[in-house]
Amino acid sequence: MVTNTWNDACADALASIRQLNKITPMDETESRSFASINDTLGEFVREGRQHTEIAVSAMCRAAVIAIRTLGARAHPVDYEDLHSLLCRKQHDYGHKNIDNFGLIGVAVRICDKMARADNLLMRDSNAVKDETIVDTYLDIIGYAVIALMLHNETFYLELEDLDYVR
Repeated sequence: MVTNTWNDACADALASIRQLNKITPMDETESRSFASINDTLGEFVREGRQHTEIAVSAMCRAAVIAIRTLGARAHPVDYEDLHSLLCRKQHDYGHKNIDNFGLIGVAVRICDKMARADNLLMRDSNAVKDETIVDTYLDIIGYAVIALMLHNETFYLELEDLDYVR
């Protein structure tokens, strides 16, 4: 199948992360901690675009942790809803917000979300004022999708102009 729209590329990246979740073994400690991923991404940001494959892989591991944590908290990911959400956000933001800082910007954003998730779990809180922990984990998955799309050079495809209902 040829991927020729942003929507299709997003679905492909989401399917890749979903598959990675099925096949990736993680020990108990790794499955609950973003610490090693944060370290990897921090190094990637400081070195400036070196080790892109490692950074994308780390972001995908963060997505797997988010998927597993949501499942353990009785909030399994609805991949169709998530795909729709990502397409709506792309419709609203366009390419420019990611284009400004590329994969490094995505790495910083996903690190922010991982820190928020860890903080909320440490405080045993489901929400901060403006965002639930479920939203935070979905954002982590969404940024991993964007990282994969950037890596696969499909992020800049045109979004299929669907009638997005809010």
